Amino acid sequence: MSQSERDSKRTKPGADPDADAAPDSGKSRIGALKADFDRVASGAALAMEVAGLKSPTRPLGKKRVLVAGGISFLFGPFGWLYAAPLKEAIPAIVVYVAAFWLLGLILPSLLLVWPLAIVNVLTGVAGALYAWGFNSAGKRVPMILKEKDAEAPPLRKLLTKQKD
Repeated sequence: MSQSERDSKRTKPGADPDADAAPDSGKSRIGALKADFDRVASGAALAMEVAGLKSPTRPLGKKRVLVAGGISFLFGPFGWLYAAPLKEAIPAIVVYVAAFWLLGLILPSLLLVWPLAIVNVLTGVAGALYAWGFNSAGKRVPMILKEKDAEAPPLRKLLTKQKD
């Protein structure tokens, strides 16, 4: 092959190499990008497996403890709807709304911030505990009320459970 033949096959600087390609070359480029992405993703998964690391995705049916705590911290017992049993979350919401409505009638708004902050911190911790209990038991576990035929609330049992 001569030098002139090689030069003719090269593209000139600034020229679009796909200018004379078929009109559906955009689809082929997307397909090539998807193939590259799949190759990189499978390589990363293989590297994590070789290193002995777990998959970064959470298993289905698990609640995120930090999300539960954050939602409960921001919205009070309304965040308990994420992981707590409804028989505990709904009465807590009613008490929360009624208490702060009554306190709002008595106290000025500035003084209402302090009890609200304390209650929301406590509900955030409780929301995280509800999510942890859900992940441990695989179902919504009560923390305050007893389940049928139980001597103590199941979350308390989980917290005091001894490792065998």
